[in-house]
Amino acid sequence: MDVKADMKMLKHGGFTLVELMITVAILAILAMVAVPNFGPFVQGGRMDTLQDRLVASLSLARSEAISSRRSVTLCPRSDDVDSCGDDWGLGWSVIRDGTAIHVEEPPESGVSLSADRSITFDTGGQVSAGTSCFTVSDGDATTEDRYVQVLATGRLRSWDRDSEEDAVCGNG
Repeated sequence: MDVKADMKMLKHGGFTLVELMITVAILAILAMVAVPNFGPFVQGGRMDTLQDRLVASLSLARSEAISSRRSVTLCPRSDDVDSCGDDWGLGWSVIRDGTAIHVEEPPESGVSLSADRSITFDTGGQVSAGTSCFTVSDGDATTEDRYVQVLATGRLRSWDRDSEEDAVCGNG
């Protein structure tokens, strides 16, 4: 083989240091633009997760009330998971016959859950106390709160956009 041909192949075999440094600089600039916008996305994901956990627990409580033919309550946890407390920030329990059948941990840091009362489903899956509302918030006006509404029939409704059409949860 020819020595000149070998030299040409060696010259075009990879990236130069300058090309590599330009690529790294462009990636660094893109990262600086993208990272500040990533925070609200993560926070929204935390709020969605808490809303989903709540809907799953409410669905469990309702289906358990219907299948066991006993009243089942979803309420804020206390130090004793088999009894109700008054702080949704500690998590919540699904309680049947004085025993917790499901316990949820507290919300992640920076996210809070509030509700107007505990929910008790009767043997038909209905709520005797009427319509109730849960709000998931992070205290930031730029992030839309999440809502979960429990109708008197036991049906659940959840959403995350602000609207003035439904005043049950303040916004909805």
